[in-house]
Amino acid sequence: MAPVEFEDYSIRVKDSMNEALIAALHEAAGEVENMTIDNSRQGHKYGDKYATQLWTNKVDKAKKEAFVGSPEEASYWEEFGTGEHALYGNGRKGWWVYIEGQ
Repeated sequence: MAPVEFEDYSIRVKDSMNEALIAALHEAAGEVENMTIDNSRQGHKYGDKYATQLWTNKVDKAKKEAFVGSPEEASYWEEFGTGEHALYGNGRKGWWVYIEGQ
């Protein structure tokens, strides 16, 4: 019987799997960012930024994590809405009234 020669390709396989995972994280983060931008009001400005420019995504290759978010406080209200325009329509109904001092 001929001798069996074992060749270990595990390092190359693991590297390929990691590359595919990082590519998938970039793709998924980009898709979530685009969906969030689609949910933002078009043309509405916060300071000098449009609502659609509030969002960004980041992939941490070492931790294999993807993040989608914004450093702007206004981004929360843009994504989830307020009042009758809230996500799933479950926000406060009726008028919003602000009375200074109360």
